[in-house]
Amino acid sequence: MTKVAEKPRPGAIAQDDLVVGSSLFKDAMRRFLRNRLAVVCLVITVLSGVICMIPHLPGMPTSITEAHIITNHGQNNLGPSSEHWFGTDELGRDLFARVVYGGGISFQVAFLGTMVSLIIGVTYGAFAGYLGGRIDNLMMRFVDILYGLPFMFVVILIMTVVKKETNSMIPIFMALGLVQWLTMARIARGQVLSLREQEFVTAARTIGASTPRIIFLHIIPNLLGPIIVYTTLTIPGTMLQESFLSFLGLGIREPHCSWGSLASQGIQAVSPIASYWWQVLFPCGALALTLFSLNFVGDGLRDALDPKGRQ
Repeated sequence: MTKVAEKPRPGAIAQDDLVVGSSLFKDAMRRFLRNRLAVVCLVITVLSGVICMIPHLPGMPTSITEAHIITNHGQNNLGPSSEHWFGTDELGRDLFARVVYGGGISFQVAFLGTMVSLIIGVTYGAFAGYLGGRIDNLMMRFVDILYGLPFMFVVILIMTVVKKETNSMIPIFMALGLVQWLTMARIARGQVLSLREQEFVTAARTIGASTPRIIFLHIIPNLLGPIIVYTTLTIPGTMLQESFLSFLGLGIREPHCSWGSLASQGIQAVSPIASYWWQVLFPCGALALTLFSLNFVGDGLRDALDPKGRQ
């Protein structure tokens, strides 16, 4: 009697795709590495991040950190050459040094702003989902109210108020982080609503574990998948928003620079009379390449960590 092969159920994990004894993390990494575009974009992101962050590390040579502010009025608006790879700006400053230094600022603001939003959003959403009932309803209505406010208006308002007190970068990533936690709060709440009735949570309650202990030690570790994916998708958004603020003159100020402020300065150098195209091309190109790479990495991680995608 011939045995008919059973068709795999939709969403089922193919046997050839699993390695005996492999963890979910190894399985996800193996499927991520199969996505060649995501791997290439990850390499590009890491390399650009390392190159841009090296000048900001303590004890490193100061060639980049000094070159981006050294003015040379005899070399104003020079095009790309072997001496100045990206050309110079209107003050004779080396544009390559400024792009590298500005990239480090953009990466710092993006990562720190994202971390602030994750800490607030995950904690807020986890408590709302776990406590449930009226507390959950009240907390999420507050989130809905904040969602109704113009996003960029709130950031600009915070920046305008805080900038009167200090000229550091701290207000920038604080402002971005304080308004970006809303989506993460909703994601965390939705995941916690399905986790709070699981057996391991019930067992923790039975032994008398406190609510904070259950949330931080038992529930939040099970949210790492969505948190990682959301982080990779939030970083490019934060970087773009910081660039927009710097473009408007509300972000990074001289003598510091970011890709957004460099793009703003480059656009001012383009006119029908004299077009210094390299002052726009290289900062905008670096920003666009990094944003595209981060988005593709986020898509690759989302597909790798999605249980429905394990085929």
